[in-house]
Amino acid sequence: MLAQADLHVGQADGFAAIAVIQTWPSNAYYRPEADTGEAVNRLDENQLLKAHGEVVATASRLIAGRISFVEGVRTLAGLRALVSPLDHDPDFMLFVAIDSESDHLPGRELRQHCAAEWLDRCDSEAVALEKRWLGSVRPACEVLIRRFTA
Repeated sequence: MLAQADLHVGQADGFAAIAVIQTWPSNAYYRPEADTGEAVNRLDENQLLKAHGEVVATASRLIAGRISFVEGVRTLAGLRALVSPLDHDPDFMLFVAIDSESDHLPGRELRQHCAAEWLDRCDSEAVALEKRWLGSVRPACEVLIRRFTA
């Protein structure tokens, strides 16, 4: 099943704007940007419960410090597409924002291809990012844990 697309044309401040907005039916199969890489059928309760469990496990590991801050945030931002039909689910937007702020930092799989000097700078930035956001991320993780605990 393909997504429907709507074309919107508008004008603001003398500039023409064209936006293509895709809408997915709530029962559509699609490939979200998540670590699992699996297609999810929202009507399959087992798949949905598995994704809920991944959210709870990742949020729990992030709170406990058993996963790197950036990796945990990225995973939760990606899982949003699996568990929520909302594009801007308020319970996930903090994770999406931090993921966006850190998208230039190399993940585990890319670190082997980076220069040591660059990795040192990235690691320092990741530590500063965690220091700045951890106070907000912990309560946000607790919200996700409560919401998705079966």
